[in-house]
Amino acid sequence: MLGKDMSSIRQAVEVLREEHRLSAETFLVGDRSWRVTPSDVQKIQAYLEWSIEELPSVTAQRRVRRVIKHKVEQRNDLHRQS
Repeated sequence: MLGKDMSSIRQAVEVLREEHRLSAETFLVGDRSWRVTPSDVQKIQAYLEWSIEELPSVTAQRRVRRVIKHKVEQRNDLHRQS
């Protein structure tokens, strides 16, 4: 839709929302998704064009989440009959 990466678009929406420059119909749905009105798309595009010209390019850092699984073994010593 906007031809930019999602992190840049999300950042633009969050900045514009904090500055109260978006309409009330643009709101956060769930934890990460935004419902954006067509009238606010032009504002987001303008912000993205401005940010490319004004701000230095910053690459988003990839977040890595490591999951460590522990193997639990039952001790059969208690269940053995001597």
